[in-house]
Amino acid sequence: MVFPDPHRAKTQVVRDYQAAMRAAGQQEFSLGSLESYINARVLAEGLERAGREVTRAKLRTALASVHNYDLGGFSVDYSAAAPFVGSRFVDLGVLGAGGRFLG
Repeated sequence: MVFPDPHRAKTQVVRDYQAAMRAAGQQEFSLGSLESYINARVLAEGLERAGREVTRAKLRTALASVHNYDLGGFSVDYSAAAPFVGSRFVDLGVLGAGGRFLG
C-alpha cells in the first residue's frame, strides 16, 4: 500500500480525512477516497504556492517546491527533476476474498 489505512486513525492525516468525510455525510472510508483527499490537499498547497494568475508552468514549479510537506504522518516531497516521486510511504495490507481491504 502506498497510502495509510483509511480505517485506522493512527495518523493525523487519516483523522483529518475521516472528519472531512463525516462532515460531508459520508461514513464509508476507502483507499481511493483517502488517496483523492491527499491529492486534493497537495494540489491546494501547490495552487497556494503558485500565487495569483496560475498557469500550468507556475503550478508545476510550485509543486516542485513542495519539500517535506507533512500532512500529519504522511509526507510529500517533490523534486525539481525526474523522477517526480511524491511519497516514500509503503505499508503492507491484506485484501479479503471479495477484494475488501482487511488491514
